[in-house]
Amino acid sequence: FSGKDLEGIECLQKSLLQQEDPITYRMLGDALLKPGKTDEALRSFRRGLRLTKYPNTFGMFERAHTILSDQQRWEELFALYEDEIQRQPDSANDILLRKAKTFQSLGRNQEAIQTLNLLAGIPIQEVLVARVRILKSTGAIQETLDAYDDLLRAFTNWKNRYDRAGDLTQFGKLEEALLDYHQVLLDPDTTPVIRNQCERKTDQIRESLKTASMPK
Repeated sequence: FSGKDLEGIECLQKSLLQQEDPITYRMLGDALLKPGKTDEALRSFRRGLRLTKYPNTFGMFERAHTILSDQQRWEELFALYEDEIQRQPDSANDILLRKAKTFQSLGRNQEAIQTLNLLAGIPIQEVLVARVRILKSTGAIQETLDAYDDLLRAFTNWKNRYDRAGDLTQFGKLEEALLDYHQVLLDPDTTPVIRNQCERKTDQIRESLKTASMPK
């Protein structure tokens, strides 16, 4: 960190005293990160965020997110989410999804599910997929399958049905998995690679069902 860098920081600070601007706040935050002044950088990014509308934050939301995540300042990170939701209700869905994924990454699955429940009834595929994955990670089989039902009601495509077939196989529900794989094979949009995988998995399931039905 050189004297020139310090001069640059002072210049940006003086500029902001004259007129607030999100790009200048981002530049100041980036400059403050160089000497490791993360708290000051974070303040700069958060001040700049007030002048932007998510997701067009000129990278400041991501920078603040990274600082807090790297330092494991989770409650401050969740406060950042809430501040942005309160400030920009129109962007609440996207921010809530990020919040839920952060809870999931920390193993706080119940809080992740509660956060996703705030998005209940909103047909956003990424939200519905996230709900399936989080519920599966908790080992709640029936709740996971119910979440799949919600997903497929809103977004019926071979990808979601193929994923459910795989999970049904893991849950030991082979006959239901077989039906899903059959539907994937019937879908004209299914890719050749997935079609081949479905045929192979279908053969494996039929063999397993045949073996299970044989008298011992």
